[in-house]
Amino acid sequence: KQWYQRRVRGVGDKLKQLHKDCSNTRKNLMHTASQMQTEYKDWQSSLERLQQKYEKSAKDADVASQAYTRVNEDMNATKAQVEKSRLHMVHKQDLMERCKGEYIIQVETTNNNQHDYYRQRFPEVINQMQHCEEGRVEQIGHLLTESCQLHAHIIP
Repeated sequence: KQWYQRRVRGVGDKLKQLHKDCSNTRKNLMHTASQMQTEYKDWQSSLERLQQKYEKSAKDADVASQAYTRVNEDMNATKAQVEKSRLHMVHKQDLMERCKGEYIIQVETTNNNQHDYYRQRFPEVINQMQHCEEGRVEQIGHLLTESCQLHAHIIP
C-alpha cells in the first residue's frame, strides 16, 4: 500500500511540475509575442510620423515655390527680395528631399520588418506554443496511463 501511495504521489508531483513548466513556457512565449506586437506598432507609428513630416515639408516646399514665383514676377520686388525668396524655396525643397529620403528608407525598413514578422518571427512563436501544448498533452497521456496501470495493479 505504501508503494502505491508513493507512486500515486509521484504521478501527482509529475503532473504539478508539468503544469508549472508549461505555464512558465506559455508565459514566456506570450511575453515574447507581446514584445513583438509592441515593436510592430512602433514601426507603424514611426512610418506614420515620417509620412506626415514628408507631407508637411512637401506642402511647405510648394508654398515657398509659389511665393518665389510671385516675388519673381513682381515688378516692384528688389533683387534682394527675389534672391531671399529663391534661397527660401531652395531650402524648403532640400528639406522636402531629405524628408522624402527618410520616409522611403522607413517604408523599406517597415516592409522588411513586416515580412520578417509575418513570415518568420510570429509563426515561430506560434509553433513553439503549439509544440508546448502538444508535449503537455502527450505527457498528460503518459501520466494518465501510468495512473491507470497503478489502479489496475492494486484493484484487479
